[in-house]
Amino acid sequence: MNNPPLFDLIFSLWDSDVDMARDMGVTRHCARQWIARGCIPMAHWPRLTNVCATKFDHPVSYASLVAARLARQGEPSRKVRSLGLYQKSQADEQQEAA
Repeated sequence: MNNPPLFDLIFSLWDSDVDMARDMGVTRHCARQWIARGCIPMAHWPRLTNVCATKFDHPVSYASLVAARLARQGEPSRKVRSLGLYQKSQADEQQEAA
């Protein structure tokens, strides 16, 4: 069985998006966008690591956040796709054909 992505595990620490927003110092709308994207912007990582360690006793390292972020980089954003800025490489097309 595959492990859930790191950010999904982080999101599951909170009971609700309202609680997450309050702890992270952002609006509920912002927290909901993070959850929908499956990622938290790097600018919020210092507070995230602090909250995870102090409130949940679940330390999260910057290295693990970077690795999780890099793992998602292969996925073009909806905005990039909607603007037609994403072009599949030959490797992408070969992988889909296999």
